[in-house]
Amino acid sequence: MSPGEQIKTLRKALGLTQALFASRINLKASTISAYESGVTTPSSHIITLISQVFGVRDEWLQFGTGEMFRIGVEANSTEKEKLYATFPQLSQTAVELMLKIKTLPDETVALIKIITELPLDKQFVILDIIKDSAKEIKRVERKSKKAQNSTNNSD
Repeated sequence: MSPGEQIKTLRKALGLTQALFASRINLKASTISAYESGVTTPSSHIITLISQVFGVRDEWLQFGTGEMFRIGVEANSTEKEKLYATFPQLSQTAVELMLKIKTLPDETVALIKIITELPLDKQFVILDIIKDSAKEIKRVERKSKKAQNSTNNSD
């Protein structure tokens, strides 16, 4: 099988559209279509990228030999690669969000969990309150900065 046919097999195994598959590796759906139909051949860089993002063995992707997915994750893999290998169906945005959430204080994560468990209409109400609060904080900060500047100028 060609790498393009292997990409198609992988994409279908993951249950992804060409657009979703492409978005995970920052390509266009038309590029994935061209690979799958044999119009163009993916470069070695793209093969490596697909292998890393989706947890696929290079040999399988290039030549169709061996198992499709790597068993386990290499010790030197980045946290992002580990998430992609563990959850290949996640979008790039979801993985980046998961990585950012890990850096938040525990109290903030607990609050996010509570909010996400609320009905959607209540989540929007909370989001509106947060947006309004952020605007008010910025307004007060600007006002404080102006007052501080005028005090410094009068000295």
